[in-house]
Amino acid sequence: MMVNLRRWADDRRFAWDRWWLDRRDPEMEFPVITDLAAEAEKRGWPLRKVASGQIQSNDICRCLSEDFVLWVTRGEKMLRQHREWHKEPRISWRWATALNAIRRYPMSDTFVCTIPRAKVYQRGGAVLTDADELIKESYFGMWKPRRSEWQGAKPVKIAGRILHFAVIYADSNISHFTLDCALKATMFDSFEGAKILATPRFRDWHYETFELLGISRDQFVFTDSLITECEELVVAKTSDECFFPHTTHLKEFRRRMLRGAGVDESAVRPTKRLYISRAKDKRRLLNEDALWPLWEERGFERIFCQDMTTRNKVRLFAEAAVVAGPHGSGFINGIFSPLGTKLIELHNPCWWDGSTPHYAQLLDHEYWYGFGENASPSFDTTFDRRKLERLLDYALGGPSTDPMPY
Repeated sequence: MMVNLRRWADDRRFAWDRWWLDRRDPEMEFPVITDLAAEAEKRGWPLRKVASGQIQSNDICRCLSEDFVLWVTRGEKMLRQHREWHKEPRISWRWATALNAIRRYPMSDTFVCTIPRAKVYQRGGAVLTDADELIKESYFGMWKPRRSEWQGAKPVKIAGRILHFAVIYADSNISHFTLDCALKATMFDSFEGAKILATPRFRDWHYETFELLGISRDQFVFTDSLITECEELVVAKTSDECFFPHTTHLKEFRRRMLRGAGVDESAVRPTKRLYISRAKDKRRLLNEDALWPLWEERGFERIFCQDMTTRNKVRLFAEAAVVAGPHGSGFINGIFSPLGTKLIELHNPCWWDGSTPHYAQLLDHEYWYGFGENASPSFDTTFDRRKLERLLDYALGGPSTDPMPY
């Protein structure tokens, strides 16, 4: 009850703060270019298609019967508890359908386009023309500059040809970084002599990823200005939406990362069972230690992704037959696992989404999930021991049966 009250209070506070900010300092509104390819043809901007559009699909995810019943009996409540509900309800609906329904969706052509005298709004990665037209396909986040910051910004100019790799959340979230930013590297055959504009505050794991992709640290350009003006800006469109990557680029990213880490897929025998622990992070599994014997007796190895170099993570996950753990960005490393790897993700009923199966199933991974119980206002989770034992037996081919809970 107290958790629900705190959640309700947080939602109301968020709505109030956003309303007050919009009232005293509204976002700037710009003319929007929604179809960059058509606009490039009209204005004579160089454009190169990389991959053709196609229909992609996600299958129904696998779970125990009580989690299906959970959706039937508590589905609406879980949707309204979801962290995105107060911002945009359709996002919550989308994640729910990702777990429980077959979905087919169109993916348009991907391309790179060179835009002269373009501006980059560094906080969200949005690109604007020299006439202040917003190019919608240049970014996934919806942040636009506030009136006061736009009027007070002092743009920094960069000469030459610049590749646009600046995206929202890339500096803090490895999933956004991988799918929104690093995937752009698959659009180019060579980076020799290239200058790349990226989000400030890159850390070692950012550079390690790009080094495996063939990009050195000294090729990145960072500015402290909110607005960066580029003589020639190369915009790479890798997909239509965040967390919905084009299969071609997802598989090419995987291939390049394995090659960069020195992994020979033909020589790898995937036998490892990896448990990704969040014990050192937020949104922990509170009874992880009590549950650990269940994982250990089934041959799992407990790992902490934040303690490993990117190269070592690529090599380790390339040997994985099973990847499991609480919901979190560590599952992005499943990209490097062999096609068909089993993923087992434990969700909090108040903090969940369907991002992992979206990209995992494009690699033919077998995705399983289970819901625990919310155990704190910060969305720590507990998971029932008997339920976990049955979930593991089902996913790993064990002996248990699945009695109907009602």
